[in-house]
Amino acid sequence: MQKSKSRINTDTNLISTLIAGISNGEIKVPKFQRQFVWKENQAIDLLDSIAKNYPSGSLLVWKTKTKLKAERNIGEFNLPLTDDHDPTDYILDGQQRLTVIYSCLGAGENEGGFSVAYDLETKKFIRMPEQPSIQHFPLRKMFHTTTAC
Repeated sequence: MQKSKSRINTDTNLISTLIAGISNGEIKVPKFQRQFVWKENQAIDLLDSIAKNYPSGSLLVWKTKTKLKAERNIGEFNLPLTDDHDPTDYILDGQQRLTVIYSCLGAGENEGGFSVAYDLETKKFIRMPEQPSIQHFPLRKMFHTTTAC
């Protein structure tokens, strides 16, 4: 008797891999998912949990070659169109967390969405001030460490 190959797995992805998947349009949100509804304090709490290495939930992702009528965005961020032949990862659970992660860590400095800084003096995450001071590290710079000269 042949063992059937499981189609369910528990892969662990780095945050940078998730951000790249969103940026490339490989991760999408199905139309039936609710809109982004988290409040600022929920986003700050998620970032604090991640920084402290606390469990912060999982993502339920459906990888399929079947194209759904998907939202072309995550939160306020428009995603690029992708080839109809490439598989797509549809977020079935965890959209709120993934949106916060992308907004705070993956979006460009001047893009919309929720922008956060880490206050080096108070050691807390805060909404990015309009006039940040030297003790405010913008999280959006975390994965964007090079600039064109």
